[in-house]
Amino acid sequence: MTERYPDLELYILKPTIEEIADWLKSSFPNYELSVLKHDNNQCQWLISSASSQMQVHLTLAAIKQFASLWFKTNETSWTTDLEAARTLYQHLSKEVRCSDSGWQDGQDEGGQSGWVKINQRGEQHFDWF
Repeated sequence: MTERYPDLELYILKPTIEEIADWLKSSFPNYELSVLKHDNNQCQWLISSASSQMQVHLTLAAIKQFASLWFKTNETSWTTDLEAARTLYQHLSKEVRCSDSGWQDGQDEGGQSGWVKINQRGEQHFDWF
């Protein structure tokens, strides 16, 4: 069984803030979505219900042409980055990249084994950096 990731981070090829907000609304229909911060390059939301809340950060110009979408805590139905990436790709039809393994506080980032990209060719493992 896959261990639940404590946070989720996805990288999306050239999304708009509006596209990500639309996906968040469709993915969390029973939650309230509030904007905490918004400018030309980033947006921060608070997704909340009666029993939980989580902050979500979008940075449009994170790495090359990819935006970073980070769920600060994983209070979602997704166990891993890859599960979330699959639903995001289905919604946007834009390339989504994520780590293929979890990360814990105190763990060296070099411990990650690689990356997965999802695009019109399917899912593929690759070396990003």
